[in-house]
Amino acid sequence: MSRAQITLKAAERGHLLDLNPELDAQGRLLEELRIHQVELEMQAQALQESQLQAQRQARLYQHLLAEVPVALCRIDERGLIVSVNRAAEQLLGAGAHALERRPLFLFGFDEESRRRLLRALHEARESLRFESSHHRFKVKEVELLLDLKFSRVPAESGDQAEWIVSLVDQTGYYREHAELQDALAANRDLALVADCAPTMVAICDGCERVLWVNPRFTDVTGLSLIQAQGKVLLDLLSGPDTDRSIVLHTRHTLMEAGEVRRVRLQGYTRQGQPRWLEISLVAVRDADGAMTRCIAIAEDVSEAIQAQAERDVLMRSQAMHTVQSDFLSRMSHNMRTPLNAILGFSQVMCLVPTGLQPGQLQKLQLIHDAGQQLLQMVNQALSLVRLEYQTQHFEIETLALDDIGVEATQLLLERADEKAIHLRTRLEPVRVQANSQLLREIVANLLSNAIKYSHRDSVIEISSFEVDGEACLSVRDHGIGIPPDSLGELFRPFSRLENGRNMAAGHGLGLAISQQQAQLMQGCITVESTLGEGSVFTLHLPVGAAQCGATAGSDRQRALPKAIGPLHLVYVEDDPVNRQLFESVVGLYPDLRLAMAETAEQGLNLIRQIEPEVVLLDINLPDGNGIDMCRTIRGWHMPGLQLMVALSADAMPDQMAEAQRAGFDHYLTKPLHIERLLELLDAAQKAAQHPRSKASLS
Repeated sequence: MSRAQITLKAAERGHLLDLNPELDAQGRLLEELRIHQVELEMQAQALQESQLQAQRQARLYQHLLAEVPVALCRIDERGLIVSVNRAAEQLLGAGAHALERRPLFLFGFDEESRRRLLRALHEARESLRFESSHHRFKVKEVELLLDLKFSRVPAESGDQAEWIVSLVDQTGYYREHAELQDALAANRDLALVADCAPTMVAICDGCERVLWVNPRFTDVTGLSLIQAQGKVLLDLLSGPDTDRSIVLHTRHTLMEAGEVRRVRLQGYTRQGQPRWLEISLVAVRDADGAMTRCIAIAEDVSEAIQAQAERDVLMRSQAMHTVQSDFLSRMSHNMRTPLNAILGFSQVMCLVPTGLQPGQLQKLQLIHDAGQQLLQMVNQALSLVRLEYQTQHFEIETLALDDIGVEATQLLLERADEKAIHLRTRLEPVRVQANSQLLREIVANLLSNAIKYSHRDSVIEISSFEVDGEACLSVRDHGIGIPPDSLGELFRPFSRLENGRNMAAGHGLGLAISQQQAQLMQGCITVESTLGEGSVFTLHLPVGAAQCGATAGSDRQRALPKAIGPLHLVYVEDDPVNRQLFESVVGLYPDLRLAMAETAEQGLNLIRQIEPEVVLLDINLPDGNGIDMCRTIRGWHMPGLQLMVALSADAMPDQMAEAQRAGFDHYLTKPLHIERLLELLDAAQKAAQHPRSKASLS
């Protein structure tokens, strides 16, 4: 009953009291008590209804807390679990009874995680609400990553403080986030690698249009990312001489096979400079097989191709040199063999001109001179090849250039007198850094050429001087001169000028050899000429130090030994003409005892039997070679052997070096230089008489 209804009933009763005035104050009081009782009953009923409502709400809240999908647990101020909901039971892997009174921090994955949980519990006590993220929990040996949210539970005064903690499982999120961060880091690393890569990298879309290029691409092509974006890659790199068939084939292979490896293409920079590129392309396809991206990696191989081309040229040059050397070696051998007979017999007949008429002796001298000229041609051809591929180290020393000039003048004085040419010297003391042998050959060749191409009764001037840090020797003639357009041909092998062909014989090798000899000594030969007036050839070489080596005197023709012997000789030679020549030479000295063999086997047997003081071996024999024979003989005990000489038509440096290593004392090339041979035999005879003097043979 509501308060309004109670009031209405009281009013009705009051009206009755008014109608019954006999009712006294006691009745009124009784009525008020009844009204108050009714009110109390109504209040009690309302309180009961409120309690029922509160109980229903409590049951609802408990149901919600138990069934909510968020894991919740109630903890006290010490961090002990008071109660948990079902979600928390499932998350923590235990029932409510097992979890109650258990410290929350003990769920930490490791010691560090537990310390962090304790810090979070301490900080939560200082506020009504507190959040802490990324806590590592260990549940049944499995790591979970949780976010914690603390809310203080309202409590009456004096009650123990409690908190509701929500445990939000963020394991999946954090792991995905970590994977994403790893992927981003990997992408940054890949981008860094691409930026720092020494090769060109370009990313294109499915139509091969450029999306991105690395800095190396820009360095090589000169095209920035903005300039390259949106353009078809292979078209962007192509130029006038790009092989379009390679471009089309590359695109077709990329579409069909999905990749192209190391295609070599001539590309062009933004400035139009050609560059050789080696390109690899890889297609990136979607689930349907359509190309969505194209990754291009290219390398500038221009320098490698240039280096390979240079190596190919060098290999061809070396192969040509080998062929040329083999040809010249065979030619030299084949020409020296008959020249050995021509020059050898002519020398013997000139040395002992018994029964020859003056005219015959003159003709014999012409034969000898012609043979010498032919031998000079062979020697110059071999010298040219050796100089073109020079590997030998020349000893450089300080020499007196003026003394070399005097020596050359004396050597060629007789030849100049034949043409009534006067040699005038103006030689200042000049020191030069050079090789003695090469320097003599150059100066002699320059002076010899001047004599050849000078008119009779003319003057040749030889002068030495120093200018601009160079030591110079010039040879000036007043001969036919050289046309200006022919000066460039002077130092080319086998090049002879037309206006000089009728004045002197030759084959166009002398100046070419001299120029190369000068270059080996860090110098050169220059020429100035006026047609019809003459020429000046000047040799330029580095200036030498203050101290200079003494210049040896010119080689003089030595007198033949009057007697040689007694001496035993064995000569192994398969050519009968060479044997006859050698027999003629040895026949000049009765005390020389000569034995000869035609084969290696015969020669070894003969040497074993005779044990001679001198052994002379041809290198090329029908059943072996002289180098192997020399090694065999050196292995024998022959104390009386004084001299071993190689006689061969092979004049190549490697052949001579091998002979020296085998144990030969000397290597004489054919045609035979008789005076040098007799000199060695004379020294061997003296060494046989006085063993201590054997060192003089070398």
